[in-house]
Amino acid sequence: MSLPTIFSEQSSGQLLYFTGHISLGDKTGKLLIISLSYLQLLSGSTHPILTQPFTKYSKWIENTWLNSLWAFLSKVGYSVTVSQQWLPVPPRKYDKGLMDQFIQLGFEPLQLGILNRCRLYLQVLYLSDLVSADGTIIIPAVKNGHRIIDRVSNLNWPIQDRPPPSAWTLWRQALAHFENRSKLLIPL
Repeated sequence: MSLPTIFSEQSSGQLLYFTGHISLGDKTGKLLIISLSYLQLLSGSTHPILTQPFTKYSKWIENTWLNSLWAFLSKVGYSVTVSQQWLPVPPRKYDKGLMDQFIQLGFEPLQLGILNRCRLYLQVLYLSDLVSADGTIIIPAVKNGHRIIDRVSNLNWPIQDRPPPSAWTLWRQALAHFENRSKLLIPL
């Protein structure tokens, strides 16, 4: 009968709502940009989050209204880029976003969720957030889940309790992919 599904009607309405308020730049549009920036930080991706495949992130990111929109965009093959959206900028040459790298290394969704909680607790986005000033080693305290006191982020991070010891074991295993004999494979 060629009737649209409820899913497509709801999702296209969400897309119109989102793009309309963003284009207007009204109060709701500004709140949507803040929510989008929060989702960006929460995901740990260094690429615009609404352009990333939803299935890679959906199993370990909390559900929000934007996740529903993102799922629709991903399902129909659309992507939305918002020029006002906050995106992290790599602080050093050869730097890598941690979550992007963990996904490329093939960690399972459950493991990615654990690694992301460790990352959020430490308040880090990039490999450079974990390394020494000369960019050659990962600071040993960070491998064990201790924040670097003299490095304070100016981002408004979500509150994340300290993950259990088993999480830090996985964290160390994941970080080992960037090293050889305690030295970074590619110095920053």
